[in-house]
Amino acid sequence: LDNALPGSWSCINDNGSPNAVNSPGLSIEDVNSNSIALYPNPVKNTLYIKGQSGSYDIEVYSILGQRVMTAFGVNEIDVRSFKEGVFLIRISTKNRTTVKRFIKF
Repeated sequence: LDNALPGSWSCINDNGSPNAVNSPGLSIEDVNSNSIALYPNPVKNTLYIKGQSGSYDIEVYSILGQRVMTAFGVNEIDVRSFKEGVFLIRISTKNRTTVKRFIKF
């Protein structure tokens, strides 16, 4: 193919490189980030964590990155003592860690 010719730039298949199928070995599994839910959000008193696991190890961080709470084996946390604002929560199970955001009002 001559790159100087406009016709050489068209893709002739739906899979990627011309005349070559993309390798499935280079793909990753679909990660379902919605497998863990936080509610209610925004929260005033108690934040509940719901997912496939019965309990979670969590770390809560302020939006400035300061760790404000650590707990192990929980599925709810009391946030009454938190200041109003946006927080990040790192939720860990045996196989997976995810980070979510919640608002304390």
